[in-house]
Amino acid sequence: MKHLYVILLCLSLQGLQATHLVGGEITYECLGNNEYLVTLTIFRDCGPTSQAPFDNPGNLTIYRGNGQFYASRSAPLLSTVQLPNTTNNPCLQAPPNVCTEKGIYQFTITLPPDPDGYLIVHQRCCRNNSINNIPNPGSWGNTYAIEIPANPPCNSSPSFTYDPPVVLCSMDSLYLDQSVADLDGDSIYYELCSPLHGGGNQVNTGNGPNSPLPIPASAPPYTDVPFSPLYNVNNPLPANPGLAIDPFTGIMTGTPNALGQFVFAICATEYRNGVPLTTVRRDFQFNVVNCNSNVIAVVMPQDIATRCIGRTLQFFENSLNASFFEWDFGDPASGPNNTSTLASPTHTFSDTGLFEVRLIANPGWPCADTTTRLFYVQDPIDATFDVMTNNCFDDQQFQFVFRNPGDIPADALIEWDFSPGATSRFSNDLSPPNITFQGYGPYTITVIITYKSCVSTFARNIELFDRPTISTVFSDRRGCAPFEFQVPDIDLGAVGNFEIEWDFGDGNQSTQLQPIHVYDQPGVYLINMKLYTTSGCIDTIYNSFRITVYRTPISNFVVDPDEVSYYEPMVKVTNIGATPEEQIYTEMGDGAGYAGNTFTHNYSDTGRFTVMHIITTPDGCADTSYAEVYVFPETLVFVPQVFTPNEDGVNDIFQWSVTGVREFEMIIFSRWGDQVFRTEDPNEYWNGGYNNTGNPMQEGVYTWVIYARGINNKVINRHGTVLLSK
Repeated sequence: MKHLYVILLCLSLQGLQATHLVGGEITYECLGNNEYLVTLTIFRDCGPTSQAPFDNPGNLTIYRGNGQFYASRSAPLLSTVQLPNTTNNPCLQAPPNVCTEKGIYQFTITLPPDPDGYLIVHQRCCRNNSINNIPNPGSWGNTYAIEIPANPPCNSSPSFTYDPPVVLCSMDSLYLDQSVADLDGDSIYYELCSPLHGGGNQVNTGNGPNSPLPIPASAPPYTDVPFSPLYNVNNPLPANPGLAIDPFTGIMTGTPNALGQFVFAICATEYRNGVPLTTVRRDFQFNVVNCNSNVIAVVMPQDIATRCIGRTLQFFENSLNASFFEWDFGDPASGPNNTSTLASPTHTFSDTGLFEVRLIANPGWPCADTTTRLFYVQDPIDATFDVMTNNCFDDQQFQFVFRNPGDIPADALIEWDFSPGATSRFSNDLSPPNITFQGYGPYTITVIITYKSCVSTFARNIELFDRPTISTVFSDRRGCAPFEFQVPDIDLGAVGNFEIEWDFGDGNQSTQLQPIHVYDQPGVYLINMKLYTTSGCIDTIYNSFRITVYRTPISNFVVDPDEVSYYEPMVKVTNIGATPEEQIYTEMGDGAGYAGNTFTHNYSDTGRFTVMHIITTPDGCADTSYAEVYVFPETLVFVPQVFTPNEDGVNDIFQWSVTGVREFEMIIFSRWGDQVFRTEDPNEYWNGGYNNTGNPMQEGVYTWVIYARGINNKVINRHGTVLLSK
């Protein structure tokens, strides 16, 4: 096993736990109509020891190009994100205690055309006291500024494509992409430049120019942050080869060879037609640290559950400090699929067996490490089996047959367990002999197949049943059409699932357990029943019986007339349609009855009578029809000639007698023709007063008129006189 050890100078972690800003930059995008979207990016130390939270909002100042103040703006803090603590070299791992966080501020502003353009500025103090390449680092602040040129109009500044790295590894060659993107497609020139100073550490001066947060920011020009002896703009940190940036690609190279914190700046200037437009300046602090070089290739061991799942396996690594991988599955017969560069690859082996799998962590790098591990590949053993039997206790001979016996190796160990109820409980045969059981089920059958380190287990439940039986007795039936046949309750024995089929002998069928069927036509019908089980003990039960349906007669007769007078109460009854062999009986509704085709009957009372006519065949089938006879009373009217309304209790009222009427009217007139009484109630009377009110009228003769319609529609019109005497 190979390891790469990089021996570096020690760096105090306290020096990395700064609590200040570590860099920033300003960019802008022209939105049209003199409107600009301005973005301020701030980098700060983070972690539990940080004491410099992001300002919210951020304050920016806009100056005209001639240095005249134009406006101040507050930009909200839109987002914060911690930069990844990664290195440029997969062989090296950065210390976990270095932490840098990025904050983004944005605002829009409308800037009318100005011949001198504009300058956007943000100033904030202070820099880390632990910086190594500037004198008195805690006394120098930060100025982030960018110009908006007057021409061309609506220009957008370049913007850095990638965030700066949080750490640089000492003694590791750099290849950092610090390029920018330009929306206008202008040419870009890159160079190292000086950070700018702004703000101060005088905390009791409000927001003046020497305060930590000048509002407004100081007007230009701005002071370069000076470098300590041995350092300058083009040599901001110890490196061999020295730190450099390609002026056309923005690729930064060099090999840092000393630990510490170093401030520097990158300037990217855009040119159009050879004329410089604006420069975006990234001010940042590099942390040069010792990086660990401890790459160890680790292959996760094979899970025992995967040894017998087939020829396709997935592999997992748990390597330390590795970024790239190269797998060799030890299966050259699989051709180009024998290798993979994935972290967790899947491989399908060309055969079963034992394979040596190799993993190289960080292949091709000086820190590469190699390890191997054995993997066992075996096709799964299918232990599923089917049961060959009908599950009938009186005819049990169970056979247990593997579904895929050809997949079971000849030297595999087969262990059957047929449960304690079996006459022979255990077997090691591929096809065990017929097995029987001593009682009714259920039983659990288990088989275990062992081949090398592969074990497959399968279990299945079986159950023994009685043969299906029906204790219900089906006998022949008889009835008159329409005859409704209902299957009686069926008492089934202990059976599994079953189906039942009925054939009613008239072309109709049913699959209900207890169907109801109606026979409309007379005849003899053979009913067949078939019941068969679909689980448990598979068997079939048949049953047959007959249904005899007799003809039902039709009762029909005539009563003439159906309305008669009490004084002539005779009716004649005539049977219609009965055959000679059918019995006829007629009940007249008044207690009298007759057996014959034709007869007469006299009613002895008035009223309505229901006549019932019954026809019965020799087979006992009967039909009944009905008729109604009305015997009405005769219409009679009796009117007295004299009454004496003197309240002596004798003949005090004029009372007439009427029978057998359905309509009635009585009107009484005085001798002068005036109407003195009228009623439509045949049971009312006249007491001698005007309309039966007040005292009796004068003595004398009064004329009456009666109109009546009898129940037989006979009309009676009568008139006469009555003497009112006191």
